[in-house]
Amino acid sequence: MTILALNVAAVLLIIGVLHGFWGLRIWLPVRDEQQLARSVVGARDIVSMPPPLQCFFVALALFGGTVGILALAEIVSLPFVPLALVQGGMAFFSAIFIMRGLIGFTPFWARITPEMPFRSLDRRVYSPLCVLIGAGIVTVVVSGLT
Repeated sequence: MTILALNVAAVLLIIGVLHGFWGLRIWLPVRDEQQLARSVVGARDIVSMPPPLQCFFVALALFGGTVGILALAEIVSLPFVPLALVQGGMAFFSAIFIMRGLIGFTPFWARITPEMPFRSLDRRVYSPLCVLIGAGIVTVVVSGLT
């Protein structure tokens, strides 16, 4: 489980760092803000990235998830946090990822996020990645219960 936890943590960390950059108004990997927003948000007629606070909130949640999965794999220690709280939090975190991944394949989601290239990136990359992240977290959580 250590290798799986490290891989999931690395992905969460990279995505968290990107959100942190966006919160600082540093547009990566696309330099143009409108094109980046159309690539990673995809909402109809979007012209700018979300406000910094929203980006920082997501970055913080992703960093928390990174620490949580590393704690479940006993790579880092959280001595003042009960294991059951970490397990429950990470189970909830995985549910968010799995739901986000699955909703990405629905007509409902396609209607509210029609902008290209987000629409195609979401079907090919973002949604499958969310499901994989969620499944990886579930696997680590469940392995710690036995």
